[in-house]
This record gives sequence, C-alpha cells and structure tokens, in this order.
Amino acid sequence: MLRELDFSGVNLEQRGLVRVIDAANKNPALEKLNVGVLTDSSLHVLADRLAANNHLLELKFQETSDHQ
Repeated sequence: MLRELDFSGVNLEQRGLVRVIDAANKNPALEKLNVGVLTDSSLHVLADRLAANNHLLELKFQETSDHQ
C-alpha cells in the first residue's frame, strides 16, 4: 500500500502536478505528499484540485527560487 509520495526538489510542471494530485485523490491510503517545487500558478492548481481531499495528513511543497 502506497502511503507516501515525495517529489522534493523536483518541479513536476503543471501537467505532472495535476497527474500526481489526481492520483493522490484516488488513493485513500496515501497520507503524506510532497509535490516538490511549485510556481504561483501551480500553487493555485494544487489548492483547487486538493480541496475535496480529506485523507492526506501531511502536504509539503517548496517555492520556486525567485520566491524564497
């Protein structure tokens, strides 16, 4: 059973991010998710697509270097 996904330091781009979030929403066993490096627009996508997810216990992400 997959309980954790970690893409720390990786920029999945929007297409990859959407795929990971959609997979996470369909896997209730997934408790921890690190989606890696996000841009401003990717952060909005993350918020919209995870809004109904109620099984994740931990969510991590990093900002692009121009926002740190």
